[in-house]
Amino acid sequence: MPDSSRLTGLIVACPLRAVYNGGMPDQPRVSMLGRATMILNAFGPQEWVMPLAELTRKSGLTKPTAYRLATELADLGLLERVPGGYRLGIQLVEIGQRTWWQRVLRDTALPFLEYLCEATGHTANLGVLDGPDVVYLEKLPGANDDVRIARPGARLPAHCTGLGKSLLAFAPRAAVRAAIASGLPRRGPRTITGSRRLAGELDRVRARKVAFDAEESAPGMFCVAAPILGSGADAQGSLSISGCSTAAEMERLRPVVQSAAAEASRRLAGLRV
Repeated sequence: MPDSSRLTGLIVACPLRAVYNGGMPDQPRVSMLGRATMILNAFGPQEWVMPLAELTRKSGLTKPTAYRLATELADLGLLERVPGGYRLGIQLVEIGQRTWWQRVLRDTALPFLEYLCEATGHTANLGVLDGPDVVYLEKLPGANDDVRIARPGARLPAHCTGLGKSLLAFAPRAAVRAAIASGLPRRGPRTITGSRRLAGELDRVRARKVAFDAEESAPGMFCVAAPILGSGADAQGSLSISGCSTAAEMERLRPVVQSAAAEASRRLAGLRV
């Protein structure tokens, strides 16, 4: 029998973009580990259960390969067979809980997310930077929750979100260059799509330690975000509130978000990790 804990850890840790060849025959062959990762990454934030046909389409694999890998992943506990297809398995949750630094970050930030949610009535979010994207680690829905706001585990391009911009502003220069090189796609009516304009925006975020999303990620979406800096100059994460109705409301709530992020930064910096 294979060592399932070691295998599952490798599968989850393997980045999709490092192994995916887009299904093109002239590209290097994707390893079996890479194909298994493609199956897991086919599940989006809104897709709880996926039929085999949809899993095949989204992963880009052939149906026999998708079926074989889904069966093996289900046997390992990484997927679960349910009526209508497959869903992500409980062992992924267990593995996720072993990501030590992210757990420390989440535990440190959680009281401040709760405070922001209660004080503003808006959804509070925690995110981290992963390549050119921001990944949402936590979300606490407020009284005025907007269903368009990303769920935990979702990722969005960093350049068009408050969370992402606050992270990029306090990231190494190489991370910013990589985000620009990956493209700056338009997601909302006011998305920043030019590299020079983005650089200027990040300078402003760096100076004020706050970032705004004024319909950059989606029409009608307003967000305020501030970085969690830890003991160094780089952002370890970012807090935000989403669902503001106007730019004026964002400015009014800016000090609340900045204060919460600053206190979370102090607590994180004080940890002996």
